[in-house]
Amino acid sequence: MTTTPDGLNYRRLQRDAPDRGIRFLTWSCRHSLALFSNDAIRTAFVDHLMKERSRAEFRLHEFVVISTHVHLLIGFTTTIPARHVLTRIKGPFARRVIR
Repeated sequence: MTTTPDGLNYRRLQRDAPDRGIRFLTWSCRHSLALFSNDAIRTAFVDHLMKERSRAEFRLHEFVVISTHVHLLIGFTTTIPARHVLTRIKGPFARRVIR
């Protein structure tokens, strides 16, 4: 278990999967907040995702943005771990939305 500064507990999942090939990745907004039901936020996320895709470290085969979560079908083209790609997709965008 990990505790956040605001006292919330969550379990950090460990995945044992290769970082090459095609992977299905999904994540939810914190507390299932329906952030992506806002057209401006959803459009900004898709723009951000396309920008990250242009770095050519992964191939974005398909994606779905639902009000509370995101599904990605990604083909990894380098040995960069999936968690690093997700950090680059999620982190900057989350900070941008919070501001």
